[in-house]
Amino acid sequence: MEAVVSTQSTGREGFKGIDSMIMLAHACIKFQQETMTYYREAVELHGGMVCEMNETLWQQYGKDMKVELEKLEPGSLHFLPLYHKLNNFFFEKGKPRCEKFYMEYLHKFFASLLVSYLEREGAKLREKVKDVLERETWQTQNSTEEFTCCALQDIITRVKNTQEVVAKLNWPEHTFFEYLQSFTEKTADEIFDCYVVKVNSILQK
Repeated sequence: MEAVVSTQSTGREGFKGIDSMIMLAHACIKFQQETMTYYREAVELHGGMVCEMNETLWQQYGKDMKVELEKLEPGSLHFLPLYHKLNNFFFEKGKPRCEKFYMEYLHKFFASLLVSYLEREGAKLREKVKDVLERETWQTQNSTEEFTCCALQDIITRVKNTQEVVAKLNWPEHTFFEYLQSFTEKTADEIFDCYVVKVNSILQK
């Protein structure tokens, strides 16, 4: 497995390891699916042996995957394509396949990456909104008395993008998924509160 990871890449500097793990995941999934399809009779006779073989395969894959993911910059989202590919395969029918790999790597490890991303993105957005609100001219529209804050639109777009990342996760564990949703909602509320406070201060002048 190490040889495969070290030789396959798409050429994008800095993310070759993730690209390789995606290719390798595809190969492992295809191997497992073809085993079940073309050797069904043998699988039915020796199901325990096949299950153990699959666990061993994915445990080794998980170790290599962890090494590559730890090379990513904290808060990066470059792990998402790999997460989606593995999650779609391992949680296809509501019950995880190869449960040891699922719990040890797919569930716990990707969960920590998601939390890191949300915490860092939330901190960046809160800092940016304060800076934007301080620099904004806050001029009124020509025909109305409504204040506009054009620079804030970029931040609102980023908040929506963060919420979409969470919404599309298809995270199988309900409690953690609710936490992710509440985290993004809290960030959005804090940004809206900053906006309201600044507008009120202008109106009172």
